[in-house]
Amino acid sequence: MSSLTKNYFYNILGLLTGLLFPFVTFPYVSRVLMPEYLGKISFVQSLTNYFITLALLGIPAYGIRELSRAKVSRDKNEFSKNFTELLLISLIASVISFVIFFILVSLNQKLGDIKNLLYIYSFQVIFAFLNLDYFFIALEKHKRRTMRTVVLRVISLGLILLSVKVPSDYIKYGIILVFPELLARIIDIYLCKEYIFLNFKELKFKKHMRPLFTIFLYVFSVSIYVNLDATMLGFMKTESEVGLYTTGSKLVRMVIPIMSVLGTVMAPKIIVYIKNKEKDKIYDTIDKFIDFNIIIGIPATFLMVYLSKDIIVLISGDKFMASNLTMKIISTIIIFLPIGTFFGGQVLLPNDKENLVFKVAVTGMICNVAFNFLLIPKFSMEGAAFATAFTEILICLYRGYEVKKIYTDYNIVTKERINYLILGFLSFIGIFLMKDLVGENSLYQIVIFSTIYGVIYFGGLIFLKDKNIDTILKKIKLKKESVL
Repeated sequence: MSSLTKNYFYNILGLLTGLLFPFVTFPYVSRVLMPEYLGKISFVQSLTNYFITLALLGIPAYGIRELSRAKVSRDKNEFSKNFTELLLISLIASVISFVIFFILVSLNQKLGDIKNLLYIYSFQVIFAFLNLDYFFIALEKHKRRTMRTVVLRVISLGLILLSVKVPSDYIKYGIILVFPELLARIIDIYLCKEYIFLNFKELKFKKHMRPLFTIFLYVFSVSIYVNLDATMLGFMKTESEVGLYTTGSKLVRMVIPIMSVLGTVMAPKIIVYIKNKEKDKIYDTIDKFIDFNIIIGIPATFLMVYLSKDIIVLISGDKFMASNLTMKIISTIIIFLPIGTFFGGQVLLPNDKENLVFKVAVTGMICNVAFNFLLIPKFSMEGAAFATAFTEILICLYRGYEVKKIYTDYNIVTKERINYLILGFLSFIGIFLMKDLVGENSLYQIVIFSTIYGVIYFGGLIFLKDKNIDTILKKIKLKKESVL
C-alpha cells in the first residue's frame, strides 16, 4: 500500500469517526438540549473560535508549508529549529489571547448564564498552542494521531450518553466537548518526541513574523466570516434561532470533511511539487482533488437539498424542522468550500501568495459582514445561510481565478466536469419524478432516493466511460484477479 493510500486511509478513518461521533451524538443531544440550549453551545463556540484563531496565529497553515520544505532538505536540525520557533510563537500568542478573552468575559455583564460556559471554553484558548496537526501532516505521520482521536471520541460518546439527560446539562455537554480535545493535544506533544527534538539554539523568530502575520490576517478573516453568522444571530436574534441555524449548517458540514481530507493528505506532496516546479505533477494533484470533490460533491449537494426535511427529522427531530430552508441554502457550499480551501491552502500559499490569499479572504469577509447585516434582521437564519453560501462560492471562484493566472495552461472547467453536473441534475430530476412512489417515512425516503440517485448518476458515468470511474473499476478488477 502506497504512503498516499495509507495516509488517506488513516485520515478517512479519523474523519469517519468524526462523522460518526456527531451522527450518533447529535440526534441524542439535539433532542435533549432542544434549540435554545443547543444554541447556547453554538453561540459560545462561535465566540471562542475568534480567540482560538488569534492563539494559533496562522501557524497550522504556515507550519505545513515551512516544515514540509524543511523535511525535503533532509536537515533535521533545521526542521527542529523551525518547529521549536513556531511552538514558542504559538505559546506566546495563546497566553495573550487567553488573557484578552478572560478579561472581556469577566467584564461583560450581559453574558448571563453562558459566562460559565465561556470560562470552560477558555481552556481551548490557552492550550491552542498544542495543536500540532501541522507537524504530523508535514511528516505524513497520521496513524497514531488517528488512533488517539478514535479512542477519545469513543470515550466522549460514552460520557455524553451517561451525563447529558436534561436541557440544564448543557454545561456538562460543553465540558465533554472541551476536555477530551485538550487531552488529545497533550497526547500530541508527547507523541511528537518520537520524531523530533526541540532545538533552542540560535532561534530566529523574525524570519517567521512577516509571512505569519499575513497568513494570520488571512485565517482571522476567514474565521470572522465562518463564525459571524452564528455570532450575529446570537446578538441580533435569539439563542433558539442559533440552535436551529447551526443544526442545518452542521448537517451539511458533516459531509464536507470527507472531501477535504484528500487535500490534507496531498498537502506535503503538492508543496514539494510547487517548490520544484514540477508542473505535470502539480496539475495531476489538482485534477485528482477537484475530480474527487465534484464526483462526490454533486450527488451530495442534490441529495441534501432534496432530502433536507427527512434528514432533519431523522437526525434532530420535529422541533428543528424550521431549519429546513437553511439547510437547503447552505448545501450549495458542499462543492465550493473544499475546492476553494484547497486552492488557497495547497496551491496559492505554497506559491508564496500570502498577500493574495489575505486579499481574497478580506473580500469574502466584507461581503459576508455586509450580507449578514442586511439579511439577518429581515430573513433571520435564512439570511445568514444565504450570506454564508454566497461568500463561500465567491471565494472559491476568486481563488480559482488566481490559480488560473499562475497556471495559465491548466483547465479548471473541463468536459468531464460539465458531464458530472449534467448527470447530477438529470439524476435529481429522476428522483423528483418518483417522489410520489415512496412513503413518508424519513429513513425509507433517504435510503430509497439515495440508492436511485446513485444508480442513475454512477450508471451514467460508467456508460460515458468516465476516466476516473474507469480507473477505479480497473483497480477493482485487478484486485479481484489477484485474489483469485
